[in-house]
Amino acid sequence: MSTLTDRYIDAVAAHLPEGQRADIARELRSQILEAVEGRAPGVDPEAAEREAIMGLGHPATLAAGYRGTQRYLIGPAFYDAWLAVLKILLAILPVTVALVILVLGVVEGRNAAGMVSDALWGAVGAALQVAGWVTLGFVIAERTGADPDQVSHLVPTRDWTPEQLPDGPQARQVGWGDAAWMMVFTVVGIALLSAADRPLRFEGRTYPLLTDTALQWRWVAVAGLVLGVVALAVVMVRGRWSMTTALMNMASNILVGLPILVLLATGTLFTPEAFELVRPEQARDWLTFNGWIFGVIFALVLLWDVIDPFRLMRKARRSGDQGAASAG
Repeated sequence: MSTLTDRYIDAVAAHLPEGQRADIARELRSQILEAVEGRAPGVDPEAAEREAIMGLGHPATLAAGYRGTQRYLIGPAFYDAWLAVLKILLAILPVTVALVILVLGVVEGRNAAGMVSDALWGAVGAALQVAGWVTLGFVIAERTGADPDQVSHLVPTRDWTPEQLPDGPQARQVGWGDAAWMMVFTVVGIALLSAADRPLRFEGRTYPLLTDTALQWRWVAVAGLVLGVVALAVVMVRGRWSMTTALMNMASNILVGLPILVLLATGTLFTPEAFELVRPEQARDWLTFNGWIFGVIFALVLLWDVIDPFRLMRKARRSGDQGAASAG
């Protein structure tokens, strides 16, 4: 059977529990094969295969039927729409709440640790609220007889054709855990830069960390981090990089990295008082004369962060091309 059948079965299986996939895959393959073998004389096998798949319908709709009438909170008719809404809101609202809390903390002059703590708890609370209220809304809608067609636009099943099938199983390029951790580190970076004008107090003395020049340029880096948060939010929902999000990530790294590297190269990033915090004195001297090493490491990390999304996209394209070549 051609790759079109494989792609269709993979797309259906992606919506099914693990335990059901193998049996249903065999059943679907048998149905399509029978339809092709029983085609009318003169009908092209590929046309018969396509017609059989069209008759089965959109993969998500067919999978919803196979999931059966088990006891559930969100039924098959609403499940995919519920999941789509939940993914979008969970990627946007918690981050927005955290950023708002951080901005308010900066305006109120709060310490960095308190702001970061409140922002993280605010994001967790927002996520729980989103999950709870969205689920409750869909439960009420389903139990009160709402028409599933009212939310069908959230799941593109109408005007579906087999040509819209993905080339194969769409594994996530970026896992939820990895994306979440990147998001947390980025938000923490925004909070720390926003509060960087507050000096450290140690042994009764005050130590300003960044120079006046660095404090002015930090808002460029903050803007870059905010752009990175937006790109990560999209990647979290889609599970993969696109050219748009990869370019946003590149711009984010340029906005963050360029000011810091220039300030490091010109020796205007940290104040002389900041180096007095480094003990013992030998380590302080080593850092003063060899700070360029950290600049090189930082530049390499940024460069890899720019290249990695394009590498993942190229790898995905190659996998698709190899799958098509082997099928041919």
